[in-house]
Amino acid sequence: MLGETIAIYAIVEDLLKATGHQEDCRVQMSDAEVVTSALVAAKFFGGNQEQACNYLWEEGLIPNRRKFVSIFPPMAPIVSQITGFI
Repeated sequence: MLGETIAIYAIVEDLLKATGHQEDCRVQMSDAEVVTSALVAAKFFGGNQEQACNYLWEEGLIPNRRKFVSIFPPMAPIVSQITGFI
């Protein structure tokens, strides 16, 4: 699962760069981390974002599992766009 998660992150990061996506300079989690969290939740945890964030945090892949709740809503359109590519 860890290898697949890292692959998802790499693809998401590359897609965001390819589409010219710009991140806010004040972020604590990158947009690629947020989108990866959503995709990992869908793929491995039946859509449960809390379980996915706990897993990612325990693996050291995201800096703060609590920030995800406030960050995800503005990222929803990007998640939809990325899932169209995948």
